[in-house]
Amino acid sequence: MIEAVEWIDEALIIAGVIIVLLGGDLIFGGAVFAVGLVLHLLFHGMI
Repeated sequence: MIEAVEWIDEALIIAGVIIVLLGGDLIFGGAVFAVGLVLHLLFHGMI
């Protein structure tokens, strides 16, 4: 379970960047990026 979460947060961060760069949808891409970043920080104990 923990291994799955390890790559989900990073995948969301990368997906958010790709959505903004390729699709130009700053709101949706930014939201995906923010969720990934928050999950990443939570799981790595930085929050």
